[in-house]
This record gives sequence, structure tokens and C-alpha cells, in this order.
Amino acid sequence: MTIEELIKAVKPKLNLNRIKKNRNQPITLKKVAVGVAVDKPSPTEFFRTLTGDKWEVIRVPAFTPDKQMYLVQSEEAEALITKTCGQLKIVDIRAYISHSTGDIKLDAIPQHIGMDGERNAWNVSHEKIMIMAETQWVAMFSERGLGKGSGMYKYRLPESPFPEPELPDVPDCIEKAIEMAFEDFIIDSIDHPKLLDLRGKLQ
Repeated sequence: MTIEELIKAVKPKLNLNRIKKNRNQPITLKKVAVGVAVDKPSPTEFFRTLTGDKWEVIRVPAFTPDKQMYLVQSEEAEALITKTCGQLKIVDIRAYISHSTGDIKLDAIPQHIGMDGERNAWNVSHEKIMIMAETQWVAMFSERGLGKGSGMYKYRLPESPFPEPELPDVPDCIEKAIEMAFEDFIIDSIDHPKLLDLRGKLQ
């Protein structure tokens, strides 16, 4: 047998009948998110807050030493953050989907009460709009007041009706979304690098 005959013998033949699709048969592609961002909706995007048993609001302690939020899963770490800088926050995490990209994102709203016994007006208005978005598409934007730090979030509705959101296959629940978003951003001991910085201890 020549080399050419040997190649023909072992080379797999393309069988289009096995792989071709009927032109009238739709090809179904599953959308899977590769990451989940943690950020409030931008003023330019319409969004819907996800609801149902799989998308319930989750309340967690969090620490944001820089622009990155960390979940705190240690009582000892919670106490240390509270004592040294007072920046431990209890936040409500909600999932929402962007109309423009179809991406699922997480929104975190602080729940702390101020010295005056009231919650921050920004957080209250933010939360109200997230709840409103459970049943309709909205966009959220800020409107600042005259005083320092004063103002609130407001909303606008789309001029055209949008269809109901189509969710990706992954993440399929709030727990999975949080796992994807915070996989590398969890503080589970006082020896976490961010807390060593806070303690002034060399790593």
C-alpha cells in the first residue's frame, strides 16, 4: 500500500448527513455567563430585578477597602473591621438583568442606620427603584440636591415596551451568581491580606 493509499484509508471522511441541520430547524444555543459583575445599574441601561425563589434578596456583611467589595465570612474579621475602621457594612444583594447586554449583575445596597436614626436617602431611593424593577423595565439615575451629600436616585421608563427578560442558563440562582462574583473576594479570617493591611502587619 502506498503512502497516499494509507492516508486515504485512515483519514476520516466528512459526512454532512450526520452533522447538517434542517434549514427550517432552529439551532439552540445556551447562554452561559463567564463572570458576574457587582455594580449598581448605570444611568444609560434599562434593567429588571430578578425575583422568585431562586432570586431572593440575600443580606450579608461586606467590606470595601478599595473599589472592590469583599464578603466577610468570619465573626472575628467582622469585629476587627468594625473596631479598627468602622467600615463593615450590612448589604442586601439583589440580582438584575441588563436589557442591552442580557447580562446578570449583582446590586448591593447598604442597610445601616445613620446617627439621626434614618437610612441614607440615596440607599432608600435606590432600594425602592430596585423593587419597582421587579415588574417593569426601568433605568436609574442620580439627582443631586443643593446640600452636601443630598439628593436621591430617580427612574425613567422606556418609551417602547420591552419583552420579558430571557435569563442565561448560568447563573441560574442568586447563590450561584454570588459565588461567581465573589469567588476571589471573600474574607474568612483576620489573616486575609486586606485585613493584614488594615492591621499594619507585614505579609
